[in-house]
Amino acid sequence: MSGIDGKVIVITGASSGIGRAAALLLARRGAKVVLGARGHDELEAVAREVQVSGGDAVHRRTDVSKRQDVAALVGLAADRHGKLDVLITNAGIGPISKLQELRVEDWEAMVDVNVKGLLYGIAAALPIFRRQGFGHIVNTSSTAGIQMSPNAMRNRPRPAVPSGRNQKRSQAPMADLSAPVMAVPVLRAGEAARCRKCRCASSPPPGSHPAAPGSPGSL
Repeated sequence: MSGIDGKVIVITGASSGIGRAAALLLARRGAKVVLGARGHDELEAVAREVQVSGGDAVHRRTDVSKRQDVAALVGLAADRHGKLDVLITNAGIGPISKLQELRVEDWEAMVDVNVKGLLYGIAAALPIFRRQGFGHIVNTSSTAGIQMSPNAMRNRPRPAVPSGRNQKRSQAPMADLSAPVMAVPVLRAGEAARCRKCRCASSPPPGSHPAAPGSPGSL
């Protein structure tokens, strides 16, 4: 990782998992991390861990389903450091249910966090990036947003993440902007071994496993 030293990086969903790991790694590489998540105590613990290791970290309790929270987190980075280099939209939820269970409240929560939260991040960061003439948005997605499961409702909002990425890339010439998506594989036990043979992101439905390279449907 070169060129990270001194970069100002905002991370949502930073209190655990990928967000926490990214914060610790980037801070060790010299980045100034600005951390947001809903769990205040856990978030504070991550910021303290960064600081104890000699890194630069500030944090703010952030619910990405609230636009004002996301704007305040991005504003904290810009006010404290005078710029924003990277926004990592990592916050996400994935309640799993069968479609026929009609857990509409879960669907609404996923849209609020996984889709609107991402868009609120773009709305907060993009004006800063355009004013600066540079900036990066990294969206953490899941392979569940690429490989659909016939039973799980969890993955339905996820295609909005790569779709939004493609839209921003088409507009990138207006400034030095980029918006990559990091897709995180989520495989059940046994699927990883099967899928290594064909290098697919997750196990396809029974009977439709890709054939040898070069045949229809192969990767």
